[in-house]
Amino acid sequence: MAWKLWDSITIARSEPRKRPEQLQPKTHRRPHRRLLRAALLPGLAALAPAAQALTLAFPGAATATASRFESPTSYRVAIGAWDGSGLPTRLFEGALEQTAWRIIDPEPRRQSLTTLAILQPLRAQLLQLGYAVLFECEAAACGGFDFRYASDLQPEPDMH
Repeated sequence: MAWKLWDSITIARSEPRKRPEQLQPKTHRRPHRRLLRAALLPGLAALAPAAQALTLAFPGAATATASRFESPTSYRVAIGAWDGSGLPTRLFEGALEQTAWRIIDPEPRRQSLTTLAILQPLRAQLLQLGYAVLFECEAAACGGFDFRYASDLQPEPDMH
């Protein structure tokens, strides 16, 4: 059975027309387990104090493996790739809900649930809800593990 792992931040919004956020794709391959991790939403960033949580439909059977909620809090969202000296960020304040997801590939023999197959429908849902993409990068262009460790994401082992 092939597993896909997803890390996301679900962020509430307070103003219907002003919702800055970021979709951040990131992949990491573990061939022995056939895991893919994508950190698309560590930046969906309209960190708002009192609003409804965002709910997305995943392209496969998804199970939350870890979650944290903080309110009020501050969160630095990546707005650029790791450049060797640091990670460009933008500070947001409000409520933060961060969840790691394990997504099961419905067709593990074909490996139909690729990182892109996970990200495309989620990105489309967010754009349809009025969100905008502030920054995207792919694999090594993000800065590798420097990018991951410079971001405030779910800790090990929740990301696996």
